[in-house]
Amino acid sequence: MSDGHARTAGKLTRSITVGGKTYRLAPVQQGMYAELEAYVAESRANPMALAVEACKTAPAEQHDTIWRAAMREASRARVVTAEEIGEFEASVRGLAWKLWACLQKHHAEEFPEPADALRLVEQAEAEKRLEELATEVHTASGEEDLGN
Repeated sequence: MSDGHARTAGKLTRSITVGGKTYRLAPVQQGMYAELEAYVAESRANPMALAVEACKTAPAEQHDTIWRAAMREASRARVVTAEEIGEFEASVRGLAWKLWACLQKHHAEEFPEPADALRLVEQAEAEKRLEELATEVHTASGEEDLGN
């Protein structure tokens, strides 16, 4: 089995040392991409909460328009687009999510939520090793082997 096939099958790991601790990174399993889509969808702005904030400063005669727009937006069945996924993955939060996914096999208790991996990203940045971390996560994730 080639390294690419083994990594895609979850058999190979990479490691990265951040803050003096070594972490084992495992490939992202295909089912985690549904988690990614759900995470991106959940991170969208809440149109109803935005309407509440907008109505605090908008003239009263605009409130009806604001609420109607918020209701339209909230009622749409919105699918997460490939563009949204791409933008998210290119962000620091996207790197933290992918790092979290790679940590789940060996460090799930230490990183129960995607936001928990953000501290490693921040530590790597403080150590001037963010690019190294991003490279290791990208390689460990197995995306190269999938052509992503």
